[in-house]
Amino acid sequence: MFQATLMLKSHFGIPVQSWPGQLAMPTLSRVVSAACFPRNCRLDIELATTLGTTMTSGLSLTLLPKTKMMSRQADKRIGDFTTAFTDIGVHSASELGARSNEVDKKYHFINRWNLAKSGDCNANLCEPVVPIVYHIDPTIPKRWRPYIKKAVELWQPAFEALGYANTPRARLPEDGDWPADYDSVDIRYSSIRMGIMEQGATAIGPSTVDPRTGEIMDADISFPLTWVSVFAGKYWQDMTVLNLPSGQGSLQASNEANTNLRSNGAHKHHHRHGCAYEHFRQAAATTSQQMRGLAADASDGRVPFEIIGDGLTEVAVHEIGHTLGLRHNFKGSTLIPFTKIYDGDYTSKHGKSSSIMDYTAAVIAPTKAQQDKAIVFPGSRTVGAYDKHAI
Repeated sequence: MFQATLMLKSHFGIPVQSWPGQLAMPTLSRVVSAACFPRNCRLDIELATTLGTTMTSGLSLTLLPKTKMMSRQADKRIGDFTTAFTDIGVHSASELGARSNEVDKKYHFINRWNLAKSGDCNANLCEPVVPIVYHIDPTIPKRWRPYIKKAVELWQPAFEALGYANTPRARLPEDGDWPADYDSVDIRYSSIRMGIMEQGATAIGPSTVDPRTGEIMDADISFPLTWVSVFAGKYWQDMTVLNLPSGQGSLQASNEANTNLRSNGAHKHHHRHGCAYEHFRQAAATTSQQMRGLAADASDGRVPFEIIGDGLTEVAVHEIGHTLGLRHNFKGSTLIPFTKIYDGDYTSKHGKSSSIMDYTAAVIAPTKAQQDKAIVFPGSRTVGAYDKHAI
């Protein structure tokens, strides 16, 4: 059995539907390339749009597992991505008739990896038969690979609580067990990769799921190198939503600007598929403004590489959460006391939110003394209590 998934995406996964008017013109589109692997085939398609531009899309045919994973019913109290379908017909009816829940039964299964424990155990932890492995794609510069590897491993404590050892894990191009036939399009290899994006700082964490059971079979995270510019405080002016007055580049000015953003309702609601992209624009611009304030108070006017790397870790660990089956949690920040947000010892253990699946800003304290004790990106130290509970 094959699963056919048509993914219409521009660069870095922005859905075609997010761009009004950019509709594909099938008669002018073409297949650019095709590749087949042991479990999937991939067609790259160049779509001509009504605006005279082209967009690259992918058609993937995936071989489903011979043995179906045991599914797990979703619980609305936990924000899981789900696989939903209706089993048409009458089921388990008696001779007297059928109850309403026996007709056209609806199922909602959570999306999750199919983990089983092997006999290789140490104390209470066992290696999975098939571990979750993320391949740190060669497109990620060597300087930043350790930070992305760290993002993968931050999820391990959540799986250790279930008795799994060393999962999820990261594999680097320089590792001895790096597969010689690696290709991010190959469903056997989950990946995290970077690319070029001229205007935008987005990130996506898509996965391929068995529609019968909710089993996650593959994940390929993608985000642009533009995030380095964001965390270095360099962001294009035409997309910046905050503009500090001349000469006010300090932490205090940055903090005041962020307060004004929250209080004056600067967020724009477009009520269309592109609203997620707008959130990214706002978040990236705000963070870049914060980083400029941070750099202004540094002796050399630079954002340290360590902080930039921590920012990349926080982006990656959030997207990895999506590929583990978790949706956004925009209430997560309500658990952490605001009085603790500048306490690095506290946030390194608990984070700045109860969920890394929340959207949160960098931690930029109003004074230099507070900033010396704070962690700018606590999400580079731990996932939240909710995240561990959800796993």
